Amino acid sequence: MLGDDAQLIDGELIACNADGTSAGLAVRASDSTWWDVETSMQKVLDRVSLLYPDAEEVLPAHLLDGG
Repeated sequence: MLGDDAQLIDGELIACNADGTSAGLAVRASDSTWWDVETSMQKVLDRVSLLYPDAEEVLPAHLLDGG
C-alpha cells in the first residue's frame, strides 16, 4: 500500500483526499510487528486480509457495547 521501501514504526499515517479532507483510512504502528488499520473501505480490508492472513478484525469499542 505504501510501496516496497516504506516503513512505519511508532507512528500514525492518516490518508487524506486531494482537498485535505480525511479519506477514512488510518494506520497506526507501535513497532514493526504490530499495526492497527482503521477504515470502512472494504477494498482496503480485503487487501490487508490477503496480504496478512493472520490479521484479526477488531470492532471499535462503541460497536462492541451496543452504543
